[in-house]
Amino acid sequence: MRLGPVPPVREVIPVETHPVLEALADPARLRLFARLVLGERVENAPRAQLVPLLHAGLVRRDGDGTLRARPSAFRTPGGDTPARLPAWVPPHLAGHFREGRLSSVPAKQRVRAELLTRLAEAEFEPGRAYGEDEVSETLARYGADPSALRRYCVEYGVLTRERDGSGYRLGEAGERAARLAAVA
Repeated sequence: MRLGPVPPVREVIPVETHPVLEALADPARLRLFARLVLGERVENAPRAQLVPLLHAGLVRRDGDGTLRARPSAFRTPGGDTPARLPAWVPPHLAGHFREGRLSSVPAKQRVRAELLTRLAEAEFEPGRAYGEDEVSETLARYGADPSALRRYCVEYGVLTRERDGSGYRLGEAGERAARLAAVA
């Protein structure tokens, strides 16, 4: 028996998926997003479904806690319009962001403290108490690991955690930065 020529092996090129597509790959998350797109009021959505949608920018939570779909998140996958850096990010911190999200946490303590302080100053109001879920959802918009960001914020005094774990407030470092920003 004679064998023919061996076909060439095709090279497999890994494809980087976009967070929007990853978030919608799960049927339960897709159903939740569809309900929100249709204007349905959704309360008590399972965290495992909600956090990836928040992280991908598909859903946002209004000040009153209402969840809203953000179909504008679909504009980024094609790469037509690059994601912008948040307004609070100065040029020397821009290297830690990719597609508008935090891609690395600075190794230098001083730079890490500055980044966390600026983030907290931009997202949290002085004197207001925030629940853990609310803090995690806010931080999920910036990084893939909101728990680590939350721990760093507490560690650096940017956020303070109530003794009983019931909530978080802008810490002394964050309040000081907010006051300085208000004066400038």
